[in-house]
Amino acid sequence: MRRDLSMAMLVLGAVLAGRAQAGEATFKDWDVVCDNVRTCTAFGLTEEGAETDAFLKIERTGAPNAAPRLSLAVQSDTATAETWALKVDGRPIAGLGALKARRTADDSFLRAPLSAVQGAALTAALLNGGSLTVKAGAEDEATISLAGSAAALRWMDDQQKRAGSVTALAAKGPKPASSLPPVPEVPLIRPPPSPSQAGVGDVLPKSVRARFGPDCEANLPADRRDPISARLAPGVILWGDVCFNAAYQSVYELFLADEAGGHVRPLLLDAELGEKPDNQLIEAAFDRDTLTLSDFYKGRGIGDCGAGASWTWDGKTFRLSAQTTMSECRGVPQDDWPISFVSRQK
Repeated sequence: MRRDLSMAMLVLGAVLAGRAQAGEATFKDWDVVCDNVRTCTAFGLTEEGAETDAFLKIERTGAPNAAPRLSLAVQSDTATAETWALKVDGRPIAGLGALKARRTADDSFLRAPLSAVQGAALTAALLNGGSLTVKAGAEDEATISLAGSAAALRWMDDQQKRAGSVTALAAKGPKPASSLPPVPEVPLIRPPPSPSQAGVGDVLPKSVRARFGPDCEANLPADRRDPISARLAPGVILWGDVCFNAAYQSVYELFLADEAGGHVRPLLLDAELGEKPDNQLIEAAFDRDTLTLSDFYKGRGIGDCGAGASWTWDGKTFRLSAQTTMSECRGVPQDDWPISFVSRQK
C-alpha cells in the first residue's frame, strides 16, 4: 500500500536536510549560493504568489578582479522579443538605458543580459530600493522584490572575501583587489577505469534486500522497483532499489556488498560540505561508464526548487563531484539553478 504522502515528504525533507550548505543563505526575497571555490550566485525573486515569475541573477567568480554578470528573466509564453525599461521604486535608473530581451523557442522566459556598465548602475540602484519594475512600453511585465537585496549582496561579499575592498558589491571599503586571497583549488577526483560488469545481475540478493530500513515499503510491486547494480571493483558491488514512492519522486536505499552478497553495509557518501553520510538518495541513478552516482530532489511537482548532486567512485569511496541547489520555490527553471559544488577529474 502506498505510504501516506505526508510521511513520505517528511522523509524526503530529512534527506535534503542532510545536504545543508554552508554557502547558502536567504534574505527575505533574495537567495544566495556560493560554491567551494567562492563562485557565488544571487537571485532577486518576485514576491510569493506573484502573477508572473521573474528573477534578477547576479553571478560572480571568486577571482579578485572578476566582474559580476547580471541578467534579468521574465516569464512569457508568447513574446519572443521585447524592449524593457527598468525602474526602482518607480524611478528610472541613471546610466542603465533600455534592455533588449529575447526568448528562444525552448525557453519559457524572456531574458536580457546586462553589460558591465548596466550591471554596475543597476546594482547601485537596487541596494536602497524596495522593488524593481520591468516595463515593456506602458505595461508592467513583472516586479522583482528588492527586500533583502542589500543584506544578500553583503553576505555574498563576505563569502568571497571582498568585504571592505573596492571590489565589493555592497560592503565596499578601501582595500585593493590585490588584498583578496586566491580562490581555493578545485578538488581533483581520480576515478579508476570502469571494471567489467560480467556476472552482475539486476536482482538484489536476499541478504541486501533484508537490510532495507523500516521506512521502506514492504512487498513493493515489481513495476515500482528500479534496481541499481554495478561492480565498482573486484569484490565490491553496489546494490540499490526503491525504498518507497512519493507523489512525484522515489527514495532509494543503497548498499555495498561482496561478489557473493556478503559483508553487506550501507553506502556512505563523501562527507564534504557537511554532507550527511546516508544511504538514502532521491531519484538515484548510476552511470557504469563514469562510475558516477547521482540523485535529484524536487521541492514540489513543477520542479522549480530542490537539489541535485553526483558522487564519483575514486577506487575507495564515492566523492562528491557536483551539486546544484535552489531552496526558494519561486519559478526559477532548473537550468538556472546555481552550482554549489564543483570538482575536476583526471
